[in-house]
Amino acid sequence: MIHTTRELVLYASRYMRGRVLDAGGGPAIKYKSLILQRAESYTCLDAHAGGGVDVVGDVLAMPFDDVSFDTVICNQVFEHVPHPDQLMSEISRVLRTGGHAIITAPFTQPVHADPGDFFRYTPEGLVAIAQRHGCKVIEKGAYGGFWALVSSYLKFLVFDPYKKQSRIKRAAARRLDNVLLWLDQWSTPKRVFSDSFVIIQKL
Repeated sequence: MIHTTRELVLYASRYMRGRVLDAGGGPAIKYKSLILQRAESYTCLDAHAGGGVDVVGDVLAMPFDDVSFDTVICNQVFEHVPHPDQLMSEISRVLRTGGHAIITAPFTQPVHADPGDFFRYTPEGLVAIAQRHGCKVIEKGAYGGFWALVSSYLKFLVFDPYKKQSRIKRAAARRLDNVLLWLDQWSTPKRVFSDSFVIIQKL
């Protein structure tokens, strides 16, 4: 059972190869080391410079040539764009034929504008967008059960991740998160879940 986006990235690593684009990966680059275990190269595109961002640009108009990448990772970005079909079109454009895209998006999460927050997605919603752009769906699903949701809501209510927190608060948030995610292993994300994902292939 998958409970976090990190676990989803590990699960989906079997589909990663060649040149990998992390679209909207952000300055934290949470998954770079995991991805490079399977990939030849890693490029992080984000709207803001900082951290390990390699290219600053708009995910709705990616500054790359057609068919530039073998794999595209797009984690928790679809909710932040006003035109999700345009984002899927760009993912398909920069992917090489036969390449894979791994996409996650929230289904039940607190509002988190970065800079905007527009949509929530079921797995079927992500499937519909992918299929409109000529991609084959390899896998779809949900992850993060009830306790993962509790963890997310508490983090936003008490330990706002968009604000600088004291060392004590950060440590308390990590401990609480560990406990709740441990409890979540007994949750089954069917009707109640935090996030959706699809793994697609460009035909």
